[in-house]
Amino acid sequence: MGPFYNSNKPFIKHHNEKYDGKLHIWVATEIMSFGMLSKLYSNLIPEDKSFIKANF
Repeated sequence: MGPFYNSNKPFIKHHNEKYDGKLHIWVATEIMSFGMLSKLYSNLIPEDKSFIKANF
């Protein structure tokens, strides 16, 4: 599975066409594996982690 595995999904095609291939974070997380999401979360600043824990 390479970096373009999800590039044929309709919502990815839409964002590639409309936003010149720049995915919004809420779109990018839709195609991230749990491991990728875990790495993203582990790299957040403590204040953002606290916000997420308190609100989600």
